[in-house]
Amino acid sequence: MFSRYRLLASLKRPYVKGWYNKDQLQVDLSGTTLTVGLPAHTRDPILYQSCPSNFDLYNRDNFEFHKEEGKYAFGVASVFNRWFQISGPLFKKAIGLSTFKALVHFLDDLPKTMSCFNPAHFEQVITRSLHRSRGPLNSFIPYEFHNWEVLNNGVVYVEAHDQNTLKDTQNNHYFYSYGFYPLDENIYLMLCCKSSTLTNRETATLLLQSLTKDLIGSVEIKLSSRCENLKLSTLKKAKRTVYQKPKLDWTFATYRTHKISPFESEQILVDPGSPFPNYHP
Repeated sequence: MFSRYRLLASLKRPYVKGWYNKDQLQVDLSGTTLTVGLPAHTRDPILYQSCPSNFDLYNRDNFEFHKEEGKYAFGVASVFNRWFQISGPLFKKAIGLSTFKALVHFLDDLPKTMSCFNPAHFEQVITRSLHRSRGPLNSFIPYEFHNWEVLNNGVVYVEAHDQNTLKDTQNNHYFYSYGFYPLDENIYLMLCCKSSTLTNRETATLLLQSLTKDLIGSVEIKLSSRCENLKLSTLKKAKRTVYQKPKLDWTFATYRTHKISPFESEQILVDPGSPFPNYHP
């Protein structure tokens, strides 16, 4: 039996199962509380990760540590993950798909003179995080970053759009919506929504942008008393306490597609791309 929301769904008012009756997820991050309401997970069990009641930020065994080019090390831990479908008019194919992930990053080599609670330093942290996830370090595909802003919950919001799909208005389009929030001096939360349009991208992209931004903007974060005091102390000492958009003057690698057979092709690197950005305390 369909709900009235599904029966009345349209392109302007899409249907997401559980959007008006969200699951309330809450996790204790070593005294810091993370709360968010998310629609019910849809179908794919592989993309589902249940939300734990607590997560120890300071237990290194909870993180998978990475090193790249011997220049830095950081730990990544996934806290929970959901997948849901966005539908339009009844008996029409879905408008789009989206995932919601909550991850914690532990910076193992952040200089002692820097703190994620200092907005000027956190800009560099965000820049490096984007460089690794959607910048030249990760892919040949050029991404452009849009809609930088600080939401009402204090989360720094930004979108990464695949420029290859943007060039073709008829094809489907996918993009990433990120939210960043400092949890300690060298630990931060990264919220990530990957959204894919399944219909005309010019219409669906705007809808997906609105929906994913609503989800990231609804997250509530209450720092532990120790971290809250540390944050206030850091902001008092900081020369600049207003977040500004970092300058992303990256050069993406140039590549060409070589067809091996009628059914297979490969990407051939033409230029090496940009150097990895370094911290400057």
